[in-house]
Amino acid sequence: MKKRKGSYAAMFLKRNELKTRQCVYVSQDIHTIIARLVRRLVDNGNDVTVGGYIDNVLNEHLREHRQEINEIYRQERDNLL
Repeated sequence: MKKRKGSYAAMFLKRNELKTRQCVYVSQDIHTIIARLVRRLVDNGNDVTVGGYIDNVLNEHLREHRQEINEIYRQERDNLL
């Protein structure tokens, strides 16, 4: 696992104002876990929503795996025809 700059709280538990939103689906099990986590975090003074938390986690995932994702995209694009 790669070392990350900053703490977990600084990366994921920050308010993320979503100006434009898109509907996505996650399993009920994942949603239940995240909703429970976010409720606890809010009770502890963090200002985060379920959607904001998921957006922060996905943003970090895309940043961390950027090179691999871009390589897969390039390979797939080149193989389309």
